Formats: sequence, structure tokens, C-alpha cells
Amino acid sequence: MRERKFKVTIGDKTVLVKVEEITEAEALTVQRTQIKPRVVERTNEAPMIAITQEPKQTPSGTGVVRAPIPGVILSIECKVGDKVEAGDILLMLEAMKMENAVYAPKSGIITKIVVSEKQNVKYSEVLLEIS
Repeated sequence: MRERKFKVTIGDKTVLVKVEEITEAEALTVQRTQIKPRVVERTNEAPMIAITQEPKQTPSGTGVVRAPIPGVILSIECKVGDKVEAGDILLMLEAMKMENAVYAPKSGIITKIVVSEKQNVKYSEVLLEIS
């Protein structure tokens, strides 16, 4: 297994990230989940973190779903009137040739879909609403 370290700055915080290369067989076993970092080692520069796969945890809250990044809507996985649970995939968004799932922030019913497939969206643009 090959391991590489990267220095990542987000806002005003800098951390060292340890990335491990996995085999194709291991990659097939990874399910679509949110990546959540955890501290595994401390250094003088910044904390060392490892990226682990953990189930998607979404807080209940506003029902307005916004684009987490700018991109193109690839597919809409729900329709108005559908009942969804917190953490369900609502749509797929392509950004920089990568598919990104957009999850339901809370359980409820889809009341409004503002976007359509193949539409370009900007960061934080409203995509749909859940009541």
C-alpha cells in the first residue's frame, strides 16, 4: 500500500492529510458515503488526519437544498411529492469531471424542484425544497 502526505489549507486552517492508495478490489467495496476526517497523529506543523468512510450524517434543519459546488446537474433522483429521508441522494452534480451526490438535509416531502438535468448551477444556488 502506497502512502502520500499532503498539506491542505481550508480557510485559515492548515492540516496535513495522509492518503493511502487502495486496490481496485478495495475500491469496489467502498459504498457512496460522506468522507469524514479524524485526527490520528499530531505534528509540530498541523494535525495529521486520515480520511475514513463513515455513513452520511445529516443534521435536520432547513429544507432548502443548495448547490454545494458549481457544476452541471447530471440527474435528478426525486420528483415533487416524493417522501425522502435525511441522507437520501436527491440529485447528482458533475463538477470537474467528477460526480457528486447531493443529499437530503432532512426528512420530508419534495415540494419544489428548481433545476433541470444538464443545467449549470452556481455555488449555493437553490436546487430544490423539502417541507
